[in-house]
Formats: sequence, structure tokens, C-alpha cells
Amino acid sequence: MKELRFASPLRTASILIILVISFIILSRAEDVIVPLLFSVIFSSMLFPICFRLEKWGCHKGVAAFVSVLVAGIATAFFLTVVATQVVHLVGRAPQFVERISALADKAESRNSC
Repeated sequence: MKELRFASPLRTASILIILVISFIILSRAEDVIVPLLFSVIFSSMLFPICFRLEKWGCHKGVAAFVSVLVAGIATAFFLTVVATQVVHLVGRAPQFVERISALADKAESRNSC
């Protein structure tokens, strides 16, 4: 039968201390890390478009510009659609409030019986 071997208490304590220090550093550096992570994600999303344009013979600078332009247009289109829907929902807010009030009154009348 194999004997179980546990890590030494010193090793376990040092790992825990390193984890705590890492979390403290990460929480303090949030203002720098969040924009860096956002830029990495954004560039990872644009890389396939840029790579395809380069394969088709575009210069790297032109391919990068076109990729960012396409992403900007797509983002603007998406935000326009969302803003239009929000404005439409806000315009119909009184109707929603009336329906919710009617449903609440109906539920209260059923529960009181």
C-alpha cells in the first residue's frame, strides 16, 4: 500500500502568501490591467480580418486601418440598434406600467379569495 505524502507546511504557507500578494497587486493595478486586457481582446478579434486582408495583398497598415474601420462601423451599427430599441421601449413605458398594475391587481384579487 502506498503511503500518502503531503506538502510541507512551509511550502503550503508560501503558496498561500504568494496568492494573497498576487491578489493584492492585481486589485491595486486594476486601472492598468483592465484597459490592457480590453486591448488584447480587441486585437485578437481584429487579427483574422487583418490577416485575411494581408493575404489578399493589402499593405499591413491599410489592412489594420480597414479592420479597425470595419469594427468601428459594426459597433456603431450595434449601438444604434440598441439605442433605437431603448427609445422605443421608453416610449411605451406607460403601457407597460398599466399592464403590470393590472396584473398585480389581478393577482391580489385572486389571493384575497
